[in-house]
Amino acid sequence: MEIGTVATVTGCVLAVATFFIGRMSASNLAGKEAGSLATDIKYIKESIVRIEQRYDADISRLDSGVDNASLRLQALAQETAQAMQAARRAHTRLDTHLEREHGNPANYQERQ
Repeated sequence: MEIGTVATVTGCVLAVATFFIGRMSASNLAGKEAGSLATDIKYIKESIVRIEQRYDADISRLDSGVDNASLRLQALAQETAQAMQAARRAHTRLDTHLEREHGNPANYQERQ
């Protein structure tokens, strides 16, 4: 065989071998990238779950706070109503006292 033919055949064999080696390494690189992408997606999912759990905990805490505030507001409204009733009774007693002891009519305060 001539040297030209050997060089041509050797060049073709090297070209084919290089092509297949490059293809395998590209396939390995694509696999690594796919694995990396899958890992990133898994991390994002886990992060979303953690955020949802914190969000749920915050909402529960806020709901509890709103419920407590509502109960305190109801108690305050009840106390206010009782205080207003007590004030009305006290005014009635004062008006009765003024009428009995001083002969002043019940509308004593309105004249002053």
